[in-house]
Amino acid sequence: MENNKIQTLEISIKLDPINDGAVVKEIEDIRKDEGALVIGTNRESRRVTPDEADDIIEKLSGHCEGEFIANKPFIAIFYEDRAFNYHGSRYFIGSMIIMKSTRKGLTFLTGDEFEAAERAFKSRLVTFMINGQSYLAYELV
Repeated sequence: MENNKIQTLEISIKLDPINDGAVVKEIEDIRKDEGALVIGTNRESRRVTPDEADDIIEKLSGHCEGEFIANKPFIAIFYEDRAFNYHGSRYFIGSMIIMKSTRKGLTFLTGDEFEAAERAFKSRLVTFMINGQSYLAYELV
């Protein structure tokens, strides 16, 4: 996805002929309400911009799996080698990127979808005890 850049004027008049005037500034137009959710099985999360989401997906390409979360339109994408089997079920420990799946393919989350995706993800966490240490894992379908 290409960055949209907009130009703004920064105007300063402090009766200083050397520094006064208008300066054209170019800034990126990033929508705060659009992107993807990166979330870990440690329950920490962060929102990423569409550009960062594209970079993550590109780096995972060829090495990832994805699955729908809890009958929602959200798809969790993760590094396939981080999943493991235990007593006939599959689990994942680490972080995933969550986007929305539509008929046209993957799209970005917007508005309240970030919170809804996080709740859906957390509903699938289970606790493992490994060498006396407690870990959360995401239960894969």
